[in-house]
Amino acid sequence: MTDLAHVVQTVVRAAQGPPSGLLERLCSACARVLPVEGVAISVMAEADQPVARCTSDERVGRLEDLQFTLGEGPAVAAFEHRQPSAVPDLLRGDESLPVFASEDRLRTPGRPSTTCW
Repeated sequence: MTDLAHVVQTVVRAAQGPPSGLLERLCSACARVLPVEGVAISVMAEADQPVARCTSDERVGRLEDLQFTLGEGPAVAAFEHRQPSAVPDLLRGDESLPVFASEDRLRTPGRPSTTCW
């Protein structure tokens, strides 16, 4: 289990500094200290149009692109419902995100995807 104080300290340190590069610093810090395979941060004004975004790696970037191409995904759902959205295992599917889960399985066969936005 990740020590919450360590996570908070790391994120706070990453937030310090000039505004340019802030999302990248936060994304990198979260990828280092959280028990996850990848991190994405999207800032949105409308559900289908991220204003700014960063990802920790190419696979997460493809998942983010897929969400905004399909107009469906955990980040879109989190924005629309104004609450966190989690999909424990995209390989098993998610009835609330059928198209997104299906497309992710096709693009990354055999690799489990756990997503939380």
